[in-house]
Amino acid sequence: MIARLFSQNWKLPGQLVGTSAGAAVAAACLSAGPQAAFESCRALYAHNERLFDWWGLARFKLRFAHRHIYPAWLASFVSPAHLAAIKRSGRELHVAVTQPAWVMGLAGSVAARSLAYLLDKKLAHSIHPVIPR
Repeated sequence: MIARLFSQNWKLPGQLVGTSAGAAVAAACLSAGPQAAFESCRALYAHNERLFDWWGLARFKLRFAHRHIYPAWLASFVSPAHLAAIKRSGRELHVAVTQPAWVMGLAGSVAARSLAYLLDKKLAHSIHPVIPR
């Protein structure tokens, strides 16, 4: 949709705010472009067989695909050259960062939110589930 708007001479606002993938897409719009981010994401998931490695449970390891795909996706359009392009864009990019639940720590929060996301996706159909603080 964003690529289509760009093709119709739509201009980005002077200030973009995002968190998680929203911030990543905003960064892509200011650097490599939304189409490049989409193609990178599609290529990364094309080589991924499943979102969760169920065999990892037998080894007591929680292995989610986004654990390696999301950083690789970001790396495809967030580099020193891309950051320079963002600076040259003349627009401001604000990235919101959330805090992990202090009782779970970072690893526990990521695992709990990932599991909550999978459950919510099937049951409540929400985008970002919450866990207790």
